[in-house]
Amino acid sequence: MTERNRTHVGVEDAALKASAKLEELRARSGSALSSQLTRLEHLEGELSRRVAELTAEFDSRSAAAEADHAAQRDALAAEVQDLQERLHQAEASGQSQVGDLEQQLASARQELEQLRDELASRNDAASHDSEETARLQRELNDAVENNAALQA
Repeated sequence: MTERNRTHVGVEDAALKASAKLEELRARSGSALSSQLTRLEHLEGELSRRVAELTAEFDSRSAAAEADHAAQRDALAAEVQDLQERLHQAEASGQSQVGDLEQQLASARQELEQLRDELASRNDAASHDSEETARLQRELNDAVENNAALQA
């Protein structure tokens, strides 16, 4: 039960008890207590008026608090939405950067493979040139020996 309802029920109970007491006093007292009964009726009216005022004030404050909570909830929801959008943008940017880096890495690997192939080709050519140079050196040595033998 809300505070408003408890307050309202408590005040209503008090008003009903006062009204019942008033009727009881009227029945017992007759006209001698008429002025006191009038006073009690006046107090009962004041009490009812005050209950209505307090109820209206409570309702007003409750509505204001609910509006404040709704505004806070909406502000938080907007902030969460903004953060989610920023997160998605960051993720998309990160994925784009990862894609770019992967592409650069693939290009670098391809270039490295080409350089390895070129180096292997040059090594093969150098090896072939070394063999050719060694063969030519042997032929030159043979020619020098033959020339020396012919001159001798």
